[in-house]
Amino acid sequence: MTPLSSGDDRPDKPTGTDQLDQLDQEAVNRFCKIWADTGFNDPEDAHYVLFDGYDLDEDPEARAELLTLVRTLGLEHVDNPPGAAAGEVWVRTDPRIDAELGNWA
Repeated sequence: MTPLSSGDDRPDKPTGTDQLDQLDQEAVNRFCKIWADTGFNDPEDAHYVLFDGYDLDEDPEARAELLTLVRTLGLEHVDNPPGAAAGEVWVRTDPRIDAELGNWA
């Protein structure tokens, strides 16, 4: 006797796309827009650098929004390296976000 299909043929482990579906797509889009407008990836491609060259007092509302997005998306905000502008925001890269950034570059 053939077992009945449960109708769910997805793998048990989430795929990259499934993981992205679990993220707030609006938050991902907003993060990517800020990156496209103000940021780049560092030469080692280990960090997103947002608000490139900004002072801490430049656009504080947008900076606060970005930091909220970083927390919402579970990204890792890291300390700015020596010589970086005080208002820059450095975030460790994430493969889920990298996949989305390809649409924004």
